[in-house]
Amino acid sequence: METSFVTNVGQRYAVADATQVGAVRREAQTLAQDAGFSEVTTGELAIIVNELASNLIKHGGGGELLLSRVLDDARVGIEVVAVDKGVGITDLARCMTDGYSTAGSLGVGMGAISRLAADFDIYSRPGAGTAVLARVWATRPKAALYAPAPPAPTRSVRAGAIALPKLGQDVSGDGWALREINGTTVVLLVDGLGYGPQAALTTATAMRFFERCTQVAPVDILNGLHVALKPTRGAVAAVAVLHPETNTLRYAGVGNIAGVMVGGDGARRHLMSYDGTLGYQLRTVRETVYDWTPGSWFAMHSDGLSPRLDPMAYPGLSQCDAVVAASVLYRDFHRTHDDATILVVNHS
Repeated sequence: METSFVTNVGQRYAVADATQVGAVRREAQTLAQDAGFSEVTTGELAIIVNELASNLIKHGGGGELLLSRVLDDARVGIEVVAVDKGVGITDLARCMTDGYSTAGSLGVGMGAISRLAADFDIYSRPGAGTAVLARVWATRPKAALYAPAPPAPTRSVRAGAIALPKLGQDVSGDGWALREINGTTVVLLVDGLGYGPQAALTTATAMRFFERCTQVAPVDILNGLHVALKPTRGAVAAVAVLHPETNTLRYAGVGNIAGVMVGGDGARRHLMSYDGTLGYQLRTVRETVYDWTPGSWFAMHSDGLSPRLDPMAYPGLSQCDAVVAASVLYRDFHRTHDDATILVVNHS
């Protein structure tokens, strides 16, 4: 059976003045070293973080820098996301040109970031802020200094997430993962009850079950999770299964995991979940089937984001990297009282 597995987890850093730029750069360097990055790649990551954090102050009036370690099969990487609610960018193409600046600086930052990063994307609207993603992959363990990272797996969807603990916490009780099993994409989002270490242990149990689970039916996966989580404090969760051969999305959820889908026809549909708590009380759960056609995309999120989240309010966002889409929705709808995770999946 052919399988693949991807997930990420991150931290958020407020950037409001120059003293915070150095601090977040050092955090990124530590994260890279812990992930096995080479000295060269760690240095490139530090440049990216320095430029993005500085731009938050110069152009965004301050904002947040999000650092996430991402696991994608054999690859380990770091995603750097900068979000602000500043004036936005009126001419994205021009801002990527070396020498262009609106802040009296040399104007080399954005172009340099895009060249140093393995993956780069940006979304901005005048008067509504900016979100920038730079993704860097570690080189192969014990490889030559300039050896390339392992190649990207070929997938039938484009997926990405922002997954962050509650402010003041080191670990998150939320978790998400994506698996591809013989061409079928299975996506899980879990929110362990509460927050902090005990909630994180609950979600870790759910992730271990999911990583070895061979089921591809949403209800079967949720029933398996219910049994696996009985020794824990419990969790809420939702599963989406994407079948490219039939162009369908099968979805089932338990508890307050919210989901919204925008179809290829442009219509918005809310993804249905049922009351209950996995590991404690589970009533009959049924899956719902939706059309999954070219142009479709959906977002699933924990209650760390407002249920008023509306992905259709952002023209062109579905064309961006899924992490950029998730970061924009996180920026505008996150709450500070809980862990926050939002996952976006696009039809490739």
